[in-house]
Amino acid sequence: MGDIGLLLGLCLILLSYNTTDYNQIFQIKNSINMDSVNIFGFTFNALSAICLLLFIGAMAKSAQVPLQFWLPDSMEGLLQSQR
Repeated sequence: MGDIGLLLGLCLILLSYNTTDYNQIFQIKNSINMDSVNIFGFTFNALSAICLLLFIGAMAKSAQVPLQFWLPDSMEGLLQSQR
């Protein structure tokens, strides 16, 4: 889930700003892209969708609350399979 959110967020950055270089994106202060994007039939502000997708990617990849409950179980399964 986290990989998909991160990948979709990066793809949306590329489509909205024609670059994935964060230094160039952060220098665009006064001309923030306020275009709308249609995702699965829902219309979002492009910047809001980018932030949401990157947030989902970061939360799932680092097992933040409320996604932290699966980490001990998955590590336990990994340890048992290595024995």
